[in-house]
Parts: sequence; C-alpha cells; structure tokens
Amino acid sequence: MTFTIDIEIYDCTIHILNNVPDIEYNSYMKVYFDEVPDRLPNVGCTWTIQDKKNKEHYVIDFQKKLKKDADCMNIIVHESLRVAFAIAEKIMMPYSIENDEPFCYLCGYIVEKIFKGVFI
Repeated sequence: MTFTIDIEIYDCTIHILNNVPDIEYNSYMKVYFDEVPDRLPNVGCTWTIQDKKNKEHYVIDFQKKLKKDADCMNIIVHESLRVAFAIAEKIMMPYSIENDEPFCYLCGYIVEKIFKGVFI
C-alpha cells in the first residue's frame, strides 16, 4: 500500500509505503524521484528526497505490514517525529519547551494521517 500526505501550509508531501515488496519499492522511487535509495533492513525508515523538479519530499518506508498494536504505534510515531523534525528544520520552525505547540501539532497530524491511511 502506498499513499501520500500533503501538508500545504509547509509545502511538502510525505510518501507512505507500507509492506511494499522490493520490486514495487524500486518502481515507486524511480517514478517519483528518479533514484532508488538502498532499503535499510529496518522495520521503518525515513528519507528526505528531491523529486524530478527539485522539490523536497519525505518518504516513510514501513517494510512490514503495520498492525494495530503498541509496537507498530511506536514505529509510526518514531518515523513521524523524524519527518516533523525535518520539516521544522526546513522551515526554521522555532522550538522550545515553552513554544512546542506547532511542532507537537505537526507530529500529531502526521501520526493521525498515517494511522487513518493504514487502518481506516
């Protein structure tokens, strides 16, 4: 399964790959990005990658089928945080303990969209 999450306010797209076989992964990456990063032997992995028009995208590759359990929720949150940090850095989002709401909302939004895309 593959789907995308567009976050227009930050001009970015997140590509979600869930339980995608290697051949489909290779094809997807070649079509969208004209390059195929080596897959790491992790359950989840995140890349920041340029498309053919040099626009930055984020790819989250969940190599095993996600389940509705605590371990998979941990993986979803972990990879969502990686993307949220990358977006925050790109847009120079100010972050501090006193000013963490924008970052927390961004991460929560990503987690919610992944959860709904995979399970609903």
